[in-house]
Amino acid sequence: MLFYGINRIESILTSCFSGDNIEVAFYYDDPENETNLYLTEFTTDVLPHPEYELTDDGFFDGNEIRNEIIEEEFSPGVAVAITLRGVSAQFYNYRKQRLKSFLQHLLQTYTVIL
Repeated sequence: MLFYGINRIESILTSCFSGDNIEVAFYYDDPENETNLYLTEFTTDVLPHPEYELTDDGFFDGNEIRNEIIEEEFSPGVAVAITLRGVSAQFYNYRKQRLKSFLQHLLQTYTVIL
């Protein structure tokens, strides 16, 4: 996999139902005619742990890809470290399965009989 790096980074003030948020977005070129899988890590002092995003280039092959993070905790002056990695299919599938298991655990409902 040939990787060219990040083209640009933007911060945008967005409005949504919970109020104004700052969105940090970055853009990078995906090499054409090959399967590429990416793991993005966003790290900042205002979040208790890094945020991760998996990207499959299936819809973007040979084009510019955009990844973003939107957080209520962001404010002007907050630093966000962005790490973009190309990963193997085995690693990508492992992380995807872990995320799926985590989300299923969060969505479990419990019945309490009083």
